[in-house]
Amino acid sequence: MRNDSEPRDERLVDYLLGRLSDEEAEPYDERSIADEDFVWRLRAVENDLIDAYVRGSLTGDTRRRFETVYMASPRRRERVMFARSLASRVDRLEPPAEPAAATLVAGPGTARSRTARWLMAAAALALAATGALVGRQQWLKSTAPVAAATSQRSATLNASADAAADAPAPLAPAGASPAAVSRPATTTAPLTLSPETRAVASVATLAIPAGADLAAFTLRLESDDFRRYRATLKEPATDRVVWRSDWTPATVKDDVASVSIAIPTAQIGHPQHYAIELSGRTDAGGADLVASYVFEVVRR
Repeated sequence: MRNDSEPRDERLVDYLLGRLSDEEAEPYDERSIADEDFVWRLRAVENDLIDAYVRGSLTGDTRRRFETVYMASPRRRERVMFARSLASRVDRLEPPAEPAAATLVAGPGTARSRTARWLMAAAALALAATGALVGRQQWLKSTAPVAAATSQRSATLNASADAAADAPAPLAPAGASPAAVSRPATTTAPLTLSPETRAVASVATLAIPAGADLAAFTLRLESDDFRRYRATLKEPATDRVVWRSDWTPATVKDDVASVSIAIPTAQIGHPQHYAIELSGRTDAGGADLVASYVFEVVRR
């Protein structure tokens, strides 16, 4: 039986989705470190929330905040990807069941059917972990050529834009229409993004005007700890890599460090949420995750 002073499941969902103020969330932050019973209960509510998202039960503001706030963390996106894969396997193994009303909260005397499914699936986690890691490595290898080709295309567009800016305007052949003359790549006004935190108030929006070839972004840094950085564009719902930048140094203006990138608009043409993961290059040649940024593309 849960003590009356304990928070209800709906309150824990609000905590996970960043709906609580810093003052309201502080006690939960402390208990998530020091209270083992609370940690297990919070994890059960979190598993139910992930399961509801994977199965399409979340709607409206709850689904939007799950994709933009909860999934801003790379670790959480890994959990969602694993849950999606696990759910598809469970569905193939389970016999058809009578439809039941979906809920995130179990009432008194009612067993958590979804949590039970997660607990049974946890027994297979140890066996599946190795296969999942190998599968992810193979997936990364398969997407690397695509990401590299896209990055090369972006670099080519940037080089073309620089060359066109320095060169005189080409003359149209006799009898040719003005549209027949090649034009330099056009870039949108820079959209400034700050690193994501747990208590996200709003999501920056980007309206891409017609004819724009590149979308410019200024990614602010909390500290400039690396000589070069690389941005990776992903779809939060699937964690699919859409585009990667080249390694580029940060710039400092008014004591604020930032990284400037230009993403081909063809890669972000669909109105939806996108996530940018910024990594710093280590002296050993590796990459450390620095920050995550989220923005939304809207129709204009």
